[in-house]
Amino acid sequence: MKKFFLLVLIIILPVQMHGQNNYGLSGNTFCSEVPFELIGNLIIVKVNINGSDLNLIFDTGVKQTILLNLANKDSLHFNKLKKKLFVGVGNEKKDIEAVKTIENKIKLGKDIQADDAVVYLITNAEFTFSERMGTPIFGFIGGELIKDFIVHIDYRKKKLIFYDPLHFDYKKLRRYTKIPLSIHRDKPYLKAKIKFNKKDSLHNIYLLIDTGNSDPLWLFQHDSFRVPEGQSRIKDYFGVGLNGDIKGERVKSHLLQIPSKITFKKVFTGLPDSIYYEKLIQSHPFDGIIGGEILHRFKIYFDYKNKAMYVKKRFFEYHKKFPFNESGLYLSYQGKIPVRVKKMFTTFDTRELSSGSNDIFIDRSDFVYEYKFFDKIMVHYIRPGSPAEKAGFAVGDVILEINGESVYKYKLNDLEKRFLYKSGKNLRFLIERNGIILPLKMNTEEQL
Repeated sequence: MKKFFLLVLIIILPVQMHGQNNYGLSGNTFCSEVPFELIGNLIIVKVNINGSDLNLIFDTGVKQTILLNLANKDSLHFNKLKKKLFVGVGNEKKDIEAVKTIENKIKLGKDIQADDAVVYLITNAEFTFSERMGTPIFGFIGGELIKDFIVHIDYRKKKLIFYDPLHFDYKKLRRYTKIPLSIHRDKPYLKAKIKFNKKDSLHNIYLLIDTGNSDPLWLFQHDSFRVPEGQSRIKDYFGVGLNGDIKGERVKSHLLQIPSKITFKKVFTGLPDSIYYEKLIQSHPFDGIIGGEILHRFKIYFDYKNKAMYVKKRFFEYHKKFPFNESGLYLSYQGKIPVRVKKMFTTFDTRELSSGSNDIFIDRSDFVYEYKFFDKIMVHYIRPGSPAEKAGFAVGDVILEINGESVYKYKLNDLEKRFLYKSGKNLRFLIERNGIILPLKMNTEEQL
């Protein structure tokens, strides 16, 4: 079964930003475990900031701790505010306002903490994570958290383990493959090779390792690196940045080769339009991003101080085909909706037997209806020329049923994985459009 991946990505390039957070382990602890939730290949950790618990994305693609969407967090207090600017990815080229705060207390799990931390607050973001992911998300925690530890990402057990480098037993890594890294501004990069068809030669590429991108691979085309003109490609949607939707083309790369003979075939590769990455690569040029759809196929150790990543294949995950939304229908959460649900109502009577020794319980059942609030699932984007467009979907349609099953019984990632990431399937939808209930039919088909 093809695996769902969430189309949310935010990359942030700081403009003249300073301040360094130093995290440590409390007491005499030499390692600490932090559980996480995995949503569409994105790692969600619970972080306590100034006494309030917040869900943040663990994101190796950013350096700072960045918060947004704090309207409902009145209990949070920050010190010494100073305005800064960010460059964000999206369809607008405007800068993003941010506020720098200092002297913050940050804690993860029981033992990891920073007592004088810098946190950036974004004040004019144009979307919320909660709508895209179905769970409250308030920002990112990035490379500053990783730099002083050896960090193990265990995708199967859904936990991060932070080790004190001075007490780490490197024998743990004897069955792992070492991959050299470059570290720039607390963000990790690796060298790889790629070719787009069998006859093509291998191209050298330099990639940012980004746990905050759920796609397998993005490539940035420039004068010295371009996908061959004859390569089959389609227009596609990649997600939402701080400044709006991110769009471009998608191709299927024949082979991706990472150092130490790690290879992947038929990788769905995003080619974002240049307006989304022009500023991003100015200060430190790189060719693209390797994301969670590849990373989750390994057990991983990051060792920033020695500029290395150690990986071990998760056998069944490693050999799975790469997923792709064949339908071209991209969904999102849009708040709550009242839904009328049927509920059995039961009453009991008792009757005494003639002997007087036993009671018999006779149940009388009936059905009643009540309203419950469920997540409202709407159409956010439709890929041009896709089966969804041919079926007549429109942005803003509310999805009610798929193949006779209520969508409210699924989480969004399970819903898309079950119905939309397959080809050759006949799907029947019930939607609501402007207060009118409509049936739609769609036949998914392979497009790349």
